[in-house]
Amino acid sequence: MNFVFTTPQGLLDFAVKFLGERVNSLKRDVQICINETLPFLALLYCFATVDLLASLYKGDATGDTRTYGKEVGTTRKAKKYMTEIMKYPEYESTLLQDQFRHKIVHLAQPQAVVFDIKNNRMIGWILYNKYEGKHMLVEKLHSSQPVFILTPYSMQFDHLFTVSIEKMVEDIEISINQAPNGYLERLRMNDNNLQTKFDTAIKQIYSP
Repeated sequence: MNFVFTTPQGLLDFAVKFLGERVNSLKRDVQICINETLPFLALLYCFATVDLLASLYKGDATGDTRTYGKEVGTTRKAKKYMTEIMKYPEYESTLLQDQFRHKIVHLAQPQAVVFDIKNNRMIGWILYNKYEGKHMLVEKLHSSQPVFILTPYSMQFDHLFTVSIEKMVEDIEISINQAPNGYLERLRMNDNNLQTKFDTAIKQIYSP
């Protein structure tokens, strides 16, 4: 196998600069979106950054499930990164992807209500630009509430999922830089052959 980096230190030096650029870009552009009240654009950049980090963490930037199997699927990799590195709860991570990521990417708006049949929940959402003390939190309401966004028929929800864009950006940055369990520190320790995975993903990202 041909490696991009000839030494572990060269890989680590590149990783620090590469991820530093990505985080600075994320923080700068999201702040512009917050100032201009563009929450969906900001959230899309958050999801894209998580997808990038997940690709580095898994060691695959192709997302080619036909060739490499389901494990390299973008959704699965991102959820793995969110739960293992960002320490987001599994249920809320799945909900974040289902209610926001997939629908905004493919249908330009979040899903109005997620019907959780297993837990008998109708989950609506509220998206804050700033951090108001709640993030990645599902709360049961005292009574069903109507959905106020445009829908073809009346809809109600009895649970509310709260997401903060500002807090998500902070959590992404922490997941990279925090010691001892952040991604960069794990990369330095080469946990689970992370350096080989990083090298592989970078090669795929920059391949012509």
